[in-house]
Amino acid sequence: MIRTFLAALLLVAFSTSAAHALFGRTQPVYNVQNMTVYTGTGKPATLDQVQSAITQGATEKGWQVRNEGPGHIVAQIFVRSHMAEVDIKFDAKHYSITYRNSANLLYDGASIHRNYNKWVKFMSDRINLALKRF
Repeated sequence: MIRTFLAALLLVAFSTSAAHALFGRTQPVYNVQNMTVYTGTGKPATLDQVQSAITQGATEKGWQVRNEGPGHIVAQIFVRSHMAEVDIKFDAKHYSITYRNSANLLYDGASIHRNYNKWVKFMSDRINLALKRF
């Protein structure tokens, strides 16, 4: 009886988000905070250039972007049955990418599937490359 109870307890424990973290499927949510904008020429970027670089960098990975007003873009990506949505806030000197919403990515309020973090890092890298073209 004790073995059955322990087996059931282990099964429940490993079917939770703790099990996902234990086996490396989830990680703390990665947010880009106040990334400095650098252009290839060294000249200050304009707000339009930063917006253009964000749009280009996001769409290169398949994110869909929508303008929410000056200095704010929402980007959304669909991969198979998964969805992620981020807020991108920016000015001429900095940009930030923060978690907004998701589906089927094991989000628990602090951690998320590791692929989400890869997608956000890739987007940020592509934004920085697009900025260097200015």
